[in-house]
Amino acid sequence: MNKNISHSNQISFLINWGHRYTAFNIIYSLLIALLYFYANPLPNTSIGIIYFFVSWLGYFSFFCFLFYIIFVFPFTFVIKYSRVFRIYTIFISSLALTFQFVDVNYFNLYKEHFSLFTMFQEPNNTISIHYLLIFPILIIINTLTSQWLWNKTKIKTKKIEN
Repeated sequence: MNKNISHSNQISFLINWGHRYTAFNIIYSLLIALLYFYANPLPNTSIGIIYFFVSWLGYFSFFCFLFYIIFVFPFTFVIKYSRVFRIYTIFISSLALTFQFVDVNYFNLYKEHFSLFTMFQEPNNTISIHYLLIFPILIIINTLTSQWLWNKTKIKTKKIEN
């Protein structure tokens, strides 16, 4: 960021960018979570279907927001350099989405969620290593999203200042 910007303005900018970035990660998480629908058939009633979609939307949106509050928001105050902050955010969000992708595939195979406990309890239930290839793809997607949102946030901030 510009070195002439005050520290409080820089933090405000990072928080603004972080909210937008989290919104896009909620969308990515919801897209990955669509794969859970293969393991769980839709309910037979209209109310059941509505509940199914509302809980899907709320559950994954909440977890992304919680992830932001715990792993991203505090670092807006700790990490001094915006580039380092963005790299950290891209890495940590890509890691979380990769874990979700692995869990969704594990759940579709074994009808239980992936954890270290299940991995050691039943060593035959393994995940394929090719699922982990999603990590570099998510890094690229999150990097492009990050850059695009960074530029958009910069433009909006300049409009507000003028």
